[in-house]
Amino acid sequence: MQKTNVKLSFESKKKILKDLFKSLVNPDKSLLTRKCIMRDWYQIKPGLRNGSETLFFGLRERDDSLCVFEQSPFGTEDSGHFHTFDDYPSLEIIPKENNAGFRIKMRALDKHSSETHNEIKVLNEITLVLTDFGAKYQSVLLNASSQLNS
Repeated sequence: MQKTNVKLSFESKKKILKDLFKSLVNPDKSLLTRKCIMRDWYQIKPGLRNGSETLFFGLRERDDSLCVFEQSPFGTEDSGHFHTFDDYPSLEIIPKENNAGFRIKMRALDKHSSETHNEIKVLNEITLVLTDFGAKYQSVLLNASSQLNS
C-alpha cells in the first residue's frame, strides 16, 4: 500500500471494522451480545464464507475492535449468564484512537502437531480476513485521498 497523508478519524476507522464485520458474518444468525470472562462485551456471530460457516467474529464494545475466535464462547445461547472463551482472540484488528492506522494483534502460535490441519484452516481464514481488511482500508484511503485532491 502506498503511503498517504490522509487522516482518518477514529469514528471512520471504527466504521471500517463494523462494515468488515457485517461482510464476514452470517446474516441469518442473530447478533449475540455477551459479557465474557475477559471482562469485555462482544457482539458475536459465526463467520460465513462461500456458503460455509467459518470462525466466530466479535466486535468488542469498548474499542470496536474486530476479533476472531476459533469457537463460540461457552453458553452463548443463554443470555442470562456470563460466558467464557477458551482462548483470547486469535486475531484482533484494533483501531488506534490517537495514532494513524490500526493495530493488528495475533496470538502466539503454540499448537500440538495433531492440531496442524485445524490450524491451517484457521490461518487460511485469518489470511482471507486480513486480505478483506486490507482491500477495504485501501479503498477508504483512496477515496479520502481523491477527495483531498479534488
